[in-house]
Amino acid sequence: MKTICRFAIALAISGMYAADAQAQTGQPAGYPSTGRYAPSLLPLPATQPSWRSAPAELSAVPQQSPPAQVVRPVAYPEYATPTYHSVASARGLDVPESVVAPEGSSVARPLPPTSDLSEAINSDGAYPDVASGDCAGDCGVDLGCCQPRWFGYAGGLVMTRDRPNKTWTTYETGNNPNQLMYFPDADWTGGAEVRFGRVFGGGGGCGGGGGSCSSCDSCGPSCNDDLCAIEVVYWGLWGLDGTDSRYSPTNQLSTPIDLGFVDIVGPGSPASLIFDNAREHRVTRKDDVNNLEINLIHFNMPTACDSVQIQWLAGFRFFKFDDFIQFGAVSGGNEFGSNGGINEAYLDVDVENNLYGFQVGGRADWRFAPRWRLFAAPKFGLYGNDINLNTQLYRGDGALATFASTGNQFNLNNDKVDVAFIGQIDIGTTWDISQRWSATIGYRAMACSGIALADDQVPAYLAAENDWTDIESSGSLILHGGFAGLEYRW
Repeated sequence: MKTICRFAIALAISGMYAADAQAQTGQPAGYPSTGRYAPSLLPLPATQPSWRSAPAELSAVPQQSPPAQVVRPVAYPEYATPTYHSVASARGLDVPESVVAPEGSSVARPLPPTSDLSEAINSDGAYPDVASGDCAGDCGVDLGCCQPRWFGYAGGLVMTRDRPNKTWTTYETGNNPNQLMYFPDADWTGGAEVRFGRVFGGGGGCGGGGGSCSSCDSCGPSCNDDLCAIEVVYWGLWGLDGTDSRYSPTNQLSTPIDLGFVDIVGPGSPASLIFDNAREHRVTRKDDVNNLEINLIHFNMPTACDSVQIQWLAGFRFFKFDDFIQFGAVSGGNEFGSNGGINEAYLDVDVENNLYGFQVGGRADWRFAPRWRLFAAPKFGLYGNDINLNTQLYRGDGALATFASTGNQFNLNNDKVDVAFIGQIDIGTTWDISQRWSATIGYRAMACSGIALADDQVPAYLAAENDWTDIESSGSLILHGGFAGLEYRW
């Protein structure tokens, strides 16, 4: 009996083992299998070439095609990554070879886990093709390491100066309160501005050597190190002129300047014979401005589409302001140019301000559109002002007047050194036409103090010889107006 029981138990165990083996191989177990009841291994998703090699023991497992109703494909996000490796390399990122897909592979790659690469993304979300030399992308600006080394600018100016303190020259004879004329204001005038310089410094393959973008092996942070530049700037204004005149057929023009004790040519011919009870008075102003700067600029070259760029500068500046005024008169009953000029006289005051010194400043550019920038550029400096003064009183034929008390000719010169200040600001907009060309238009205002003005050098008494040589240098000057020009970079 025991033998029969042992045989039945063994037969049952062997039957269960056979059923289990059939289920594992997918073979029929006495009825058609739909895959719904028979246990099987979970299906693996369809695979593409992976960034990591699969373990050998998994690759050896035979894969079975799962029933259609069990398959649940997993959707993997696709990224525009064909440029990932090239851009990452161009930005100086370390990309291991194990994560680089073969050339031409369509394998989906995840976005890089760093924000540094985002600096190279253009405004439309596309990556600039750094490797092909298109450093500007859609922004119209160069990346730092691809910035040209040299730059030059040429443009025009239209400016004027503020009105100086009034120095009256003419009143109606017999009616002193009726003041008629003073030394004139300056008209608007034109000028020119040129600037050139060179960028140096920075890291990277072409940051310090000045190669093209295609020669850059990295346009990453190493190429965006602080850069510097040296620039030479010149601008000038010529013909800040002004004229005015009064004419009286009845010879009713006189001057409030005291003319006593000054003779025209010789004793017995006082200056009042020409300037008082005159037929005509004329006043003239002629001012010139020349400005030269050599600046060291420190700035960070922007990456693509950076909205703000800040620059700092320090340098040497020479500023020259030449202020000339003339007061002319012709005696009653005569006209200018008659009788060889012996009936007319001229008082000339010419003062030169030569400012030498150092300045500091900066510039901020805000890119409000892909190719447009707004900017503001202030400067401030402390200067030594070397002042030269020359004044003359002479007749129309060139004969000099004399001081009655000393007999000295009225041809005086003096010089003085004083302290002066200059503050300047430029504001405007720049259109980046291309990577190499830019057009600029803006407004400039400059304020100077510690300036000797010609109007301030005329004393109340013409005979005050010592007052003519005592230079008054506490004046101020404001220049303002517009400018426009083109810049080229190479």
